[in-house]
Amino acid sequence: MTIRKYRMRFGTGWILLAFLALAGCRAAHLDAVWSDAPILGLDDILAPTSASKSLVIHQLERGLDQDRTGSDAWCAAKLRIAALELELASADRAERAAREVLAAVPTASPEAQSLAGLLLGRALVASGQPAEARAAFEGAKRLATNTRLASTIADDLAAVRNFEPTEATRVDLVSRATWGAAPGKVDRMDPMGTPTRITIHHSAVFCTESPKRIFEIARIFQRTHIEDRGWGDIGYHWLIDRTGRVLEGRDMRYQGAHAGNNASNRHNIGICLLGNFEPGHTERAQKPSTAQLRALEGLVRTLSTAWNIPAHQIFTHQEIHPHGVGATACPGVWLTPFVESMRTRFRQEWTAATH
Repeated sequence: MTIRKYRMRFGTGWILLAFLALAGCRAAHLDAVWSDAPILGLDDILAPTSASKSLVIHQLERGLDQDRTGSDAWCAAKLRIAALELELASADRAERAAREVLAAVPTASPEAQSLAGLLLGRALVASGQPAEARAAFEGAKRLATNTRLASTIADDLAAVRNFEPTEATRVDLVSRATWGAAPGKVDRMDPMGTPTRITIHHSAVFCTESPKRIFEIARIFQRTHIEDRGWGDIGYHWLIDRTGRVLEGRDMRYQGAHAGNNASNRHNIGICLLGNFEPGHTERAQKPSTAQLRALEGLVRTLSTAWNIPAHQIFTHQEIHPHGVGATACPGVWLTPFVESMRTRFRQEWTAATH
């Protein structure tokens, strides 16, 4: 399957858990304006919130008046839900909410349709559908009601112009259930929030191409991270094996445990290539496979486009380690040059697309 089939799902069980964990004082911080009278406008739809996003979404859904489908207030609520779902990395839910607004034509105003196109485009980018995202952004730009909204859409459009659905951007995804992950311990993890950077690692453990062995290694990592280090789950959000398969690691809604300390991990997506790419140690060394490098570039391109993460915010572990460069050799001398060249290519693409 491709990265577009990856979906962050949470249902009534998650909402119930959120209510139980956040009852009382957190509930008092809900965005009262949004639950009572949603506002249709770029800044309002995309505004940050100090409340639990899941709870705000729940509140908005409860307050939707189906008899007023297509009104500014109804559209604003739907679009706010879409924006918050994107922050929770639930692209399918965001896409659904945005499409509902677009389906409300002609009742929905041009401003509502334009904002819906913007959020639909972002949801499609997040689910690995750049061509469809471009079409959504272009439609939204034609309907934009003011220069600021048009400029925002233009920026998103520029970011996906060079994101072609080539073989290099396809990802063979392996779910947590497939590799046998244990449930994460939510009470030990902090929310991720909006990712702003990506860090590349190697596992420093020699790996074969055997799925059985790869899945066993992933389970060992998870067990070690939870039981020995006291973390909530495996530290990485994604792992890439020798054949280019991408294993789902820690849920993207939660901050990882991979970069060295809490500050380094904040808003930081952790990607680990399985293998030891640093020769000269007791562990047998190997070079990253072509399939791994192709999958890494596709995954990083998808993630950086989805969350507007610029090239200079893509790091190797040694660059972001809290004790400074030299504190770790990760991701090894056989992977670091590729990450550096990939970062340069992304920077050049972005420059070309915006000029």
